[in-house]
Amino acid sequence: MTNRRQAHALDSCRWSGAVARLPSTGVALLTLLAPALAAPSPQGLEHPVVLTQLSADAPVTRGEARAGGLLRADYGPGCRLVRLDPDGSLRVLSEGFESACEPCVSFDGQRILFAGRRRADEPWNVWEMDRDGGALRQVTREAGNCRRPAYQATLYTIDSSEPWMQVMFQSDLAGELDELGSGPATSLYSCRLDGGGLQRLTHNLGSDLDPYLMSDGLVLCSSWQR
Repeated sequence: MTNRRQAHALDSCRWSGAVARLPSTGVALLTLLAPALAAPSPQGLEHPVVLTQLSADAPVTRGEARAGGLLRADYGPGCRLVRLDPDGSLRVLSEGFESACEPCVSFDGQRILFAGRRRADEPWNVWEMDRDGGALRQVTREAGNCRRPAYQATLYTIDSSEPWMQVMFQSDLAGELDELGSGPATSLYSCRLDGGGLQRLTHNLGSDLDPYLMSDGLVLCSSWQR
């Protein structure tokens, strides 16, 4: 299963790309593997894309892979979010963060969810900002290390005056070890955009990761089960 999130197109919410190096910036752009094997030239973009960026000169620090390599390791510190526009210009969206990654663009292309932390000694949290990096606000608090956020469909109950937006993410909030004992297990959680109404969605002896909302409203995820 391929993780679908590293590059997202704004406006149309289309995504594309590969691992690319732009000589003009000296940085490696980490995007998702798409049907094209080569990265498109900036001049060929029809819409802006937002992606995770690591320095091409700095060593890529990753955590140790677990479960004999079945569980891939997360990227380490120093990543940031950038917006690549059709004219080839780059704009850093995550100023003030020690690390920021895993962007997810809203359905209307106007907002971006991402995982980030301002300092290296802080846990990862889910944040939201507008498409230009403004209107930054923190979504999760005291919910463990929250990674790979994604928008969910709106929810409505018979006693609510209007529907509300939900987000989902993976977290180690439960403080459980995976069944191999090699590290913390992650489960899927959801909450409102204001961080309230936190709910655990999955219970697994191993780990559940990479939630993805399909067009029919069902959630696709990867799951490690021995």
